[in-house]
Amino acid sequence: MTAGGYTGNLFHAFSDGFVPAWLTVQHLRRRVVLGVLSYNPWWAGTYSKIISGLSDYHVIDLLHDKRTHCFPGAIVGTRFHGILAVEPTRLRDNKTIVDFHNLLADVYENGEDSVPQQQQQPQKPVAAPRRPRLGIVSRRGTRVIENQAAMAQLARSVGFDVDIHETANGMPLSAAYAQVSACDVLVGVHGADLTKFLFLHPGAALVQIAPLGVPPIAHGCYAASSARMGLHYEQYDVLGHESSLVRKYGLDDPVVSDPESAKRGKGVGLRGARLPGRPERHSRPGQPSLALDFARTDAHPYVQCVEGDSEYANSIKSSMA
Repeated sequence: MTAGGYTGNLFHAFSDGFVPAWLTVQHLRRRVVLGVLSYNPWWAGTYSKIISGLSDYHVIDLLHDKRTHCFPGAIVGTRFHGILAVEPTRLRDNKTIVDFHNLLADVYENGEDSVPQQQQQPQKPVAAPRRPRLGIVSRRGTRVIENQAAMAQLARSVGFDVDIHETANGMPLSAAYAQVSACDVLVGVHGADLTKFLFLHPGAALVQIAPLGVPPIAHGCYAASSARMGLHYEQYDVLGHESSLVRKYGLDDPVVSDPESAKRGKGVGLRGARLPGRPERHSRPGQPSLALDFARTDAHPYVQCVEGDSEYANSIKSSMA
């Protein structure tokens, strides 16, 4: 496998790296040595838990390890079933993406440095059923939630406990796992951080907000894989009049009114949007069905990207020249 390419991006680290690696070696039950191209200490440190779930041995840096290694056999390359995809019919033991999720649960919940469950959540007197927990992925710079506080308050008012999940904050992946796995619903604008849906428990929900110009890409990244993991998936596709670009270009500009035709064949996409929410319903056994209906409130939650709007718009303008 390789630690190069785009593996510094969480989405690619899993879709191009760890899921294919797991598909290739999971039947060996960790009795395998991983030979890694473009090895670097940051990659090994960041994903050490996952690496330990794939192999009981130290990885080999194929470019810099000058020793001679002898093995009875070798697998060159990794298997790829699609974007964050596991096809059971192509595996000898019919494993699914749920089994990959279980690998993550094993290494992050049962690792040597994990805190025992009874220490994480001390037993308390029997009380009313707990409120479902909603995590909001809070981006910085681009695709940020404009009135995040109002959105969180609305969620609390209809019955959720709310966690704000800051991105690019240097949080170890083990801590991110603990944060996300405690959620019943994860909400965020399209981006690599939504790959953390793999940390949710089956039966939870993922709500993805897709900015102008990227709904098909957004859907392709997370819809099928989250559904196969047993999650409830919802996607909100931003409309032209809901985009922050309308402030600069107006409703009639193709950048806003018809981004798909404007960018067709040019490979450009929108990196930011502003939108009112849409209903999101989620229920679990023993819990009430709760709704987030942002559109019917006075405090509409909006998602906005200030930086990046001009980049997207200029790309479209150039393609139409």
